Amino acid sequence: VTVGQPITFTVVASGVPAPTYQWRKDTVAISGATNASYTKASAATTDAGNYSVVVTNSGATVTSSAAALTVNVPPAITTQPLGAALTVGQAQTLTVVATGTAPLAYQWRKNTTPIATATTASLALTNVQLTDASDYSVVVSNVAGTVTSANATVSVSLAPAVPTVIGQPQNVVVNLGQAATFSVSASGVPTPTYQWQKGTTNLTGATTASYTIAAVAAGDAGSYRVVVTNTPGGRDAGGGEAVAKISGKEGPELALIGRDAVTLAPALAKIIRAHRAREAIAAAQVEAHLLAELMAGGIVGQLEQL
Repeated sequence: VTVGQPITFTVVASGVPAPTYQWRKDTVAISGATNASYTKASAATTDAGNYSVVVTNSGATVTSSAAALTVNVPPAITTQPLGAALTVGQAQTLTVVATGTAPLAYQWRKNTTPIATATTASLALTNVQLTDASDYSVVVSNVAGTVTSANATVSVSLAPAVPTVIGQPQNVVVNLGQAATFSVSASGVPTPTYQWQKGTTNLTGATTASYTIAAVAAGDAGSYRVVVTNTPGGRDAGGGEAVAKISGKEGPELALIGRDAVTLAPALAKIIRAHRAREAIAAAQVEAHLLAELMAGGIVGQLEQL
């Protein structure tokens, strides 16, 4: 029987005068068990044993053969399997501890689907991949019943990787009042965060992979960069620099004339050098032309005689 079920033993005997009965467990008389049947409402594990009955009248005493009582205990889980947070390539063993009448049978499941050959008290997960992430449970059974463990949740993620900038932000040249956008492409595990800076000063709210100035003003000219960070480690991946160059009506390098001009020293220096070079070349060309005309008219020779 199973724990908690009723027990009944019965004997059939004859004799004159009518016999009396005394039930015994393992040869020890059971108090009050003096009928042809012995009943117990709920079996306990301590009731397991050999039962017999002594039948007596004035003519003789006879003892029945022993009837063995086995009390089976359904399985019970005393230690539930525990989940784990793993990264790709790692290993983990899930284990259950159960009690009950032997033998106990085990069947591990992944999302309620039985796993072939996973029929012991432990389930070994090796070289886990993203597809191994799931809820795992085990069904434990014996002759007395079945019990299912709680779910053990196994999560699998990519191994942590420091952020890497794949695509650097590029320089931008716009007119005053136009929009300017810088963008960066980065990878990392976990997903990185972004902080755009002008120079080395953080820009409030500029925390995505792109940064846009809706209407560029003269004061927006400068050097921009983005710091790409993830955890664990909190590492700056070297987001690089992008320079915003603002142009005005006078040309792509020069902003505005006067007090509103944007200072772009390297570009202006280059322009000035080029302009001076062009002026020098033009002046030289004029001088050469005049000299040629003077020589052609003999004026140079007359001047030399004087």
